[in-house]
Amino acid sequence: QCLCAEIYGERNYKDLGYLQEVQDTCSESERAQRRERAKAMNSHIVFGKASDEDRKQAKELWKKNKKRASWGCAWFEKWFHRVKTAVDLGQRLKVVYFPGQVGCGK
Repeated sequence: QCLCAEIYGERNYKDLGYLQEVQDTCSESERAQRRERAKAMNSHIVFGKASDEDRKQAKELWKKNKKRASWGCAWFEKWFHRVKTAVDLGQRLKVVYFPGQVGCGK
């Protein structure tokens, strides 16, 4: 079961990693690594400034993947169990928010 909507709330294609804008000054080996990463995440990568067509392609990928995060949410269950273990061990937890959303949770 996908938990992206619960984890991230309503997010657009760029927030969820479907458009990766990378400086066009990076080396060829870095470009190759970034292309591989984008391919694995099923996202659209642009070296330089994204055009309207680039944004359109990224948005289509996002819609095709049912508006889920490009990196997926399979990690959540493992993370949840690790948090539970930390709590059981009496460790202090740290919460990090998206910019401008402190105090906006349930």
